[in-house]
Amino acid sequence: MSEIINNVLITGTSSGVGHELTQSFLDRGHNVFGISRKDINFGNSNYTHFSVDLRDMDKIKKEINTLDIKFDVVIHNASEFYLSNLMQTDDEIINSIIDTNIKGTIFLTKYLIPKLNKNSRMIFINSVAGKNELPQQSIYCSSKHAISAFANIINAELKDHGIKVTSIYPGGIDTPLWNASNPYPGSNKDRLLTSNDICKIVHFILNQSDNIYLKSLLLYPDNESH
Repeated sequence: MSEIINNVLITGTSSGVGHELTQSFLDRGHNVFGISRKDINFGNSNYTHFSVDLRDMDKIKKEINTLDIKFDVVIHNASEFYLSNLMQTDDEIINSIIDTNIKGTIFLTKYLIPKLNKNSRMIFINSVAGKNELPQQSIYCSSKHAISAFANIINAELKDHGIKVTSIYPGGIDTPLWNASNPYPGSNKDRLLTSNDICKIVHFILNQSDNIYLKSLLLYPDNESH
């Protein structure tokens, strides 16, 4: 697969896993189209950036429709997270998580499907929250469970076009997601997965033979157990 990759679209490219993924594809000489709320400049002519909030569905549709290209790889990486009990979570935060993680991902996928090459790959960077029910993560877990189901159904719908959809379910990753507002709830943060670990998994998926379909991969840092 890697030998025929020309155009890659990645969401959430301004930091964390999305930033690392973008750099890894640029280092391999691919064209990367990035989407994030913040501006980002990789200093590489193969990178095209769209400063778009996934909650702004009209702008997302407009930007995608301006592209006269086909994509070989799409990576849904952008996500919003908040650690809190339900009754302590503001309504605005609930709406923002649902609009970003579910609606934004669904609408972006809908607009991108006509622009996918035959035999292309779509990868969802999900979370162990999409497989488990975690304390203080009711809205986040709900959003990730929804996208897990969505990815499986989309895979069935796109099968006849040779398009493969894979979901990656990582445990804790050492990214800016964990901060003073959202402290890592586990112990020994030094043992967390890294953005580079996720990059290796993504390229492992893309380097499989066309007759192999990896539906999902579940991985944990060794300091976690769910």
